[in-house]
Amino acid sequence: MDDIQDTISKLKRNTHMEVGSDFESNVFSKIKRKKKQRKITASVTLSLAVCGFIYLAQATLIKGPASKPLQNTALNTGANAEKEMEPVSDDVVFATSDDRSSYVIEQVGYQKDDGSF
Repeated sequence: MDDIQDTISKLKRNTHMEVGSDFESNVFSKIKRKKKQRKITASVTLSLAVCGFIYLAQATLIKGPASKPLQNTALNTGANAEKEMEPVSDDVVFATSDDRSSYVIEQVGYQKDDGSF
């Protein structure tokens, strides 16, 4: 144990440090750099937090115009509403002025006997 104490006391006596003449200016310049880094880090963090808050608030609180789904008015009149049958015209005419378009033309008619098209 005495050997350890002797070694420690020798190290304490031999570790006398001398500082340079510009030590004080180096310390103050390092402190100034650290303060500037902290200010920049704090301002970037704060601006990111504000932008994140605005984005989340916009996404949750502010809602745009809601698109309404297409609704069949016959279904909305009531559960017991009677369906009214409308006759379909016998002749269907397709017309186009574009020579590149081609449509399949089919005769459509309502058959009263079987109740189908």
